[in-house]
Amino acid sequence: MDYSESYSLFDVYGNRKYLNTTERAKFFKACQQVSIEESLYPLMVYYTGARPSEVLNIQIRHLDFEEKVVTIKSLKKRGKVQYRQIPLPKKYLDNLKLWLSDQNKNKDNDVWDFSYRTGYRRIKKIMALAEIGQGPKACPKGLRHGFAIACILHDIPLSLVQKWMGHASINTTAIYLNVIGKEERGFAKRLWGG
Repeated sequence: MDYSESYSLFDVYGNRKYLNTTERAKFFKACQQVSIEESLYPLMVYYTGARPSEVLNIQIRHLDFEEKVVTIKSLKKRGKVQYRQIPLPKKYLDNLKLWLSDQNKNKDNDVWDFSYRTGYRRIKKIMALAEIGQGPKACPKGLRHGFAIACILHDIPLSLVQKWMGHASINTTAIYLNVIGKEERGFAKRLWGG
């Protein structure tokens, strides 16, 4: 099923469902205000755009510190087992590796030993520290949508955004093209005459 027809980046009241560039920067900065342990899960969602439940399912063997990627099992694939790889920054991986070395886990263990609810609370805590506010954007899904918007605004090819997001259809990914970007603002500036 293609959800692109019914999917919108705004709720029925016109509230954004995604973090904008400024809010993403504030979220990232707020991650520095909590412990490494508290920030690693929210930062994995921030850096990958993966569904929070997909991030919870990451096992240590899915982390490739040499290639600097994480392999994520895609959800919402109707019984198909599919994986996708997403690159991660070296500094984040260094922190994650250091933290994992203190955890005494083997490669078949999950990276995180907590529930979706705990992960949700960690993301919400950082959003509160970042003073992101309320509404549909101030949740893990808003962070996921914000990742896709950031990709579009940085000219990442739509097919790559689709892969990273784990979308079955490019039409679903194309929804993110509806956000006002620098090109659209440039056209409007020409219209305004300045």
